[in-house]
Amino acid sequence: MPLTMIQAYPVARDALNTPAETAGAASAPVDVVIAAPYREMADELAAALQRLNHSCRIQRADDFDAERVDWLAGSPGLLLIHHRLLVQPEAEFVSQILAQHPGLRILLFGQDLEDSRLLRLLCAGIQGYLPGTPGDTDLQRATAAVMSGKTWVEHSFVARCLGELQSLHNSLEADLNDRIADMSEQLTRREREILCQVIRGYAIKQIAAEVHLSHQGVKMHLARLFRKFGASNRNQLILAVLDRVSPMANLSHALCATLHRSLREDADT
Repeated sequence: MPLTMIQAYPVARDALNTPAETAGAASAPVDVVIAAPYREMADELAAALQRLNHSCRIQRADDFDAERVDWLAGSPGLLLIHHRLLVQPEAEFVSQILAQHPGLRILLFGQDLEDSRLLRLLCAGIQGYLPGTPGDTDLQRATAAVMSGKTWVEHSFVARCLGELQSLHNSLEADLNDRIADMSEQLTRREREILCQVIRGYAIKQIAAEVHLSHQGVKMHLARLFRKFGASNRNQLILAVLDRVSPMANLSHALCATLHRSLREDADT
């Protein structure tokens, strides 16, 4: 993707902070790189940065190829980039940039960035998003936030994410309850009683006392449970039950795979 324009701005750090944050602080230059699809858009942001700090120097470099990670030369402190210029796959592109510039902060701007896409990019490592072409106040507050290690997004985005999270939680809870109810319908009353005691970790003697059955009666119902869940002992039975009711397929296998992977990573280090 050809980049119409990249402008590098050596800006004093004071320009990126609020007055309260800069009181008594020494001015330390921060290289800010703006990547915009149109010269006019870049010029508008450049003018805003100049208004924040009249002593900033502007250097221009045109016709860079954004698909090459090395287009971001030097040691910039902040990348202000339009989200349409991100190269696919975007998360990998962001990771490559941050790998080359570990201290870099990335702030997106531009209209019509979907919530799901913004969330993925935040997870990939960007620090914030300004919708549209930001004005002076928003630009100053956002750059100050990301340069101090914070994340800058709209309150409405956070509210929508929290709403989606609550909706997902409710959906998962309802799905789990439905799965438990379906499983319960396939068991007799005695089998449900004994399964509850097995999940609690009770031995056969304790189960017998709780459900008022002989040891042999408990073993008989356990054998039926083993057959229904394809288990050969109580530990396997518990795992099989969790697999049966979990919204995640093969939960026990996924757990074991994750544990084995962490053991290999520990061995490598």
